[in-house]
Amino acid sequence: MVGLLDGVSLVAVPEKYTGNKTTDIVDYMFIYVNKTSKYGNDAIIYAKYLVKANYNEAAESEIDTLLEEARTKSTIGKTACNSIQ
Repeated sequence: MVGLLDGVSLVAVPEKYTGNKTTDIVDYMFIYVNKTSKYGNDAIIYAKYLVKANYNEAAESEIDTLLEEARTKSTIGKTACNSIQ
């Protein structure tokens, strides 16, 4: 986990955790935002960059839909995925 801003972090989840950060392969990444963070809007910008970095063809409207789905699902402990493999 890397702190980006106060209450906003980038989390990389490995396929298989070995403890060796130089060889672990990232399975997926997400932006974590603490509910009390004053940087929630900035976190959305980071999330958009993260999606674009992994799916450059994504339209802005598609990213907005994905982020809205993620925001809704986060309240019940679920995540949104654009199904890029």
